[in-house]
Amino acid sequence: AGKPWSRVIWDVTAVAWLMNEGNRFMSDVLVPAQIPEADKHYSFDDRRHFIKYVYEVYRDALMEHLFETLAK
Repeated sequence: AGKPWSRVIWDVTAVAWLMNEGNRFMSDVLVPAQIPEADKHYSFDDRRHFIKYVYEVYRDALMEHLFETLAK
């Protein structure tokens, strides 16, 4: 059988983030938390607490793992 085709399914990304040892499913970086503004933009302040910002999801690896797990 071939590899699974790509499709964005956001529901599984939260679980994948918890299982993301070694950046297997996504890449992230620690950044200061943004400040939401009334004009729907964000302000930035380097003194704020840090959050993990996910900047890339490897959906093919994620979906392959999901389908393999469901098939077991």
